[in-house]
Amino acid sequence: MKHFAFAILTLAFILLVAACSPMSGKNQTDTVPDGGILDGSTLGDHDGDGHVEDNGSSDGMNAGSDKSDKKEDTGAFTTVKKVKDADDAVNFIGANVYSLCRDSLPVMTETRVLSNDDMDALTYSTELEDTDGISDVIVSESTLADGSFSVVMLRTDGTNTESLARRLAKGIDPKKWDHASAGKAAAITLDDDIVLVMGDDEQVDDVIRAVTTAAVGVYDRVGEVRVVLG
Repeated sequence: MKHFAFAILTLAFILLVAACSPMSGKNQTDTVPDGGILDGSTLGDHDGDGHVEDNGSSDGMNAGSDKSDKKEDTGAFTTVKKVKDADDAVNFIGANVYSLCRDSLPVMTETRVLSNDDMDALTYSTELEDTDGISDVIVSESTLADGSFSVVMLRTDGTNTESLARRLAKGIDPKKWDHASAGKAAAITLDDDIVLVMGDDEQVDDVIRAVTTAAVGVYDRVGEVRVVLG
């Protein structure tokens, strides 16, 4: 009988110890001891209040980084130091030249490279009927219906630059516009490139002066201005 009572007391003691053990309780998995390893449920709980702060996903952080790396568009044209291709020529007119004569330009202009395969457009803009010796044709004109302003730039391979300059000057049509006519035209050679400006008197004077100024340091040889009309 004594042995039975002792066994009962021993079992009761074991049950009491188990009930008071720190390993019991369903919330024990939420406890992170000092210096322990954080699991996914506590990662980001910086203030210890049991809530994980939402600072944005990794995709959001990457998006922010990408945005900071983007460069803002500062304008349609960029100043160039040398004219080596058609894009440089467009920028030379749109930035180097036009920045020096803004007050003399039409309200709206469009500067573009013509395709050497589009002879209709080339002939309309230059009155030339072939592209022998021509690398690129750049045209900048007023986009208004009653405009009479035009800048034509021929980039040549240097084999017949002077001949092309004469042909361009002789053939250019000051009345090519339906509702307007240019009063003056002047041309200049820059190395192997040719620039012809057409418009009213003061406009041509200002723009061709800007061309000669902008060409210094960009081109090695700047020719003399030749008035071909007016």
